[in-house]
Amino acid sequence: MPHFMKLWCITLTKVADDSEKESAFRGLCELIKTNPVAAADALYEICDAIASWFFPNLSNDLKENFRAILQEYKRQLGPNWNAITSKFPEYLKKSLREKYNV
Repeated sequence: MPHFMKLWCITLTKVADDSEKESAFRGLCELIKTNPVAAADALYEICDAIASWFFPNLSNDLKENFRAILQEYKRQLGPNWNAITSKFPEYLKKSLREKYNV
């Protein structure tokens, strides 16, 4: 995962919200849930890709997958979460806060 996760996420941010993007995200979520540590180096790219979805077009189950992944990273990182995300652009921090309460 460390070899392709960043590029996969960067690519997903540029793809229109459609069934193919949703399918790619479902696969991404399963990989992250299986081995979150292997994907941790791409946390910024994961967050940016998740925030790239136009929220009303997002299915409820995928939204819950995103929320669970973000909450799990926040839990695992503990106080480091704030230190890491404080470096994110303001639009990204706002999107994660408003959409996923992280």
